[in-house]
Amino acid sequence: MRKYIYKFGLTLLITFHLVNIFNWLNLHVWPVGKDCFRHLYNVSYMLNSEHIWKNLLFVDMDYPPFYYWTAMVLMKIFSGSYQAVFLNSTLFLMFLILATYGIGKKLKNKQVAFLAACICVLFPSVYKGSIQFNLELSSAAMTSLIIYNILASDAFNDRFYSFLVGVTLGFGLLTRAFIPLFIIGPTIFILFDFKRKQHESGRLLKKQQLINIAIAFCVSIGIGFIFYHTPEAFTSIVQRTSYEGKIAETSIFSKTHLLFYARSLPEQIGIWGTIAFLISFYGFLKMPLFIKQLLISWILLPYVVLSFIFLKHTEYTMPYLPAVALIIALTIDKIKPELIKKSVATLVIVIGFCQYFKNF
Repeated sequence: MRKYIYKFGLTLLITFHLVNIFNWLNLHVWPVGKDCFRHLYNVSYMLNSEHIWKNLLFVDMDYPPFYYWTAMVLMKIFSGSYQAVFLNSTLFLMFLILATYGIGKKLKNKQVAFLAACICVLFPSVYKGSIQFNLELSSAAMTSLIIYNILASDAFNDRFYSFLVGVTLGFGLLTRAFIPLFIIGPTIFILFDFKRKQHESGRLLKKQQLINIAIAFCVSIGIGFIFYHTPEAFTSIVQRTSYEGKIAETSIFSKTHLLFYARSLPEQIGIWGTIAFLISFYGFLKMPLFIKQLLISWILLPYVVLSFIFLKHTEYTMPYLPAVALIIALTIDKIKPELIKKSVATLVIVIGFCQYFKNF
């Protein structure tokens, strides 16, 4: 029975969120969120256009089409109901839960994995995003899936998971163009850690790894090419970086710009999450080098790059929130004795649920 306890826990966690989300839909309470009506229009246009194959790809050059494709599938399943599109982010919420669990299991154990998955979905920006028709949650889910597959590939030694890296990265590019920012750092340190464990001199990558990386790269480029083969796609990306978001400051080097995402963290993960994250750093510094490198690079590199882009919105850094949850869970796992560790983990989850029912 103990063997299946975490699978049962994951099923219960997903079911809990599904029940609450369906309750919202039954009450006809549809939180719109940023750009919701634009996304709804795009999906409607895709479905009703005479040139459906063309518009499946290029209905909106500011947004790649994968999120719209999954919304269209849900609408077909639910007989064309526009309520169904609000389940789209719920689908990606399930991906996020499973991917965060998978990464935690690879880095430590099932206990850490389950705790990290629970903490992540109790962050306000995550559970609120699960009932909004917006792209932010899908970005976090696809980023986590890619990183999980890279870990599962054993630094690109496994052919099957290397292929899955290519598939998820390709569809990640068709979700949001900036997703590679969040996976570059972890990928580099996963490769370096493998090399360090081999205790071998010579080149960094073995022939088998190079072949598998080439396969992953070609697959991802092949999928991404569906949308990015037109100059307009890249022009749109460049133009959007100069748009005005939540900050009207003219200087990108101003404190307002550089600290924007740090100051946005309590909004994203709540006060309880922020306190837990800040306290966790003391214990996190005692973690194995590879874990520190992977999780810090997952957060720090995109933070720096996005801080120097004029267009800013809080949700742009949602893809690194699973790393925040993993840091908290890994630190709690280090607590001794066992009774205190379980008490702290329970307290964190209970406070998270209290915040959930207050805000959801």
